[in-house]
Amino acid sequence: MSAKQRRKAGRGKRETTPTPAPASLVVSSTPAAPGASVGRDSDGQGEAISTHLEPALFATIGQHLESQHAEGDYSVGSVAEFIRKSLLAYKDGLALTHPPGSRRSKRFSFRAGAEEFAVWEGLKSRKKAEILDRILRSALHKENV
Repeated sequence: MSAKQRRKAGRGKRETTPTPAPASLVVSSTPAAPGASVGRDSDGQGEAISTHLEPALFATIGQHLESQHAEGDYSVGSVAEFIRKSLLAYKDGLALTHPPGSRRSKRFSFRAGAEEFAVWEGLKSRKKAEILDRILRSALHKENV
């Protein structure tokens, strides 16, 4: 068999499987759309919430967490956990002190337990992404004060 025939024979046989994203957080670059979707997680560990988040805010939260981790504070382990804790803080009376950011956003999903999911469902339907943005900005500001 010639080299050319071996190359042809080898085509299509390579199967690459994409590396799955962490189950607690998935970010993609689909354009923003109003509203958000919610679905039952396949492993039964809560509800999957899918919405939009400004990339700069996502990065800021990540940097804030990296800074905390560098100082030895691992009370919040991930951006998704920060969001879940922020939703609970909003439920407990966190004041929305910051306006929403830019309209530029990326699609984003995370898991929420029953309590966080109830807070999410209680938000105004067409404004969930905007309210979440304000909640996160306010929670981030409160942590930095």
